[in-house]
Amino acid sequence: MSSTDTAILKLAATLGLKREYANCGALDTGDYVTRINNSTYTGAQQQSDWDGDVYNAFSASYGAAGTARYSPWHLGAYHCYKVGQYTSFAGYEGVQEGRIHFAGEHTDVDNSTLNAAVASGERAASEITTQI
Repeated sequence: MSSTDTAILKLAATLGLKREYANCGALDTGDYVTRINNSTYTGAQQQSDWDGDVYNAFSASYGAAGTARYSPWHLGAYHCYKVGQYTSFAGYEGVQEGRIHFAGEHTDVDNSTLNAAVASGERAASEITTQI
């Protein structure tokens, strides 16, 4: 492995994970796909050790994980309806107002999740493109 390989790739090599190049279809960028063979890991302790190795590799490559609660930017905030709000106005948060479109996890039915944030962004983008 070269000195430019990330900690994740180094971990993959030490675990004997196979690095395969995949055809990316129409994009055909030549990006690789790492296939993980869990057959070498059996039992709870081995899985726990492997999880720890993966966590450490990601931390080394992308920075240490922390808690959103102490972030000065969002203070761990998330969307949560109070009693009665779900039946009174839930679902209206993403409704377009004039030329303004709203997106964010709070505007999706499956709120408070990353998937909701992505889905709402796609929804808002679709609304905009159909109106252009």
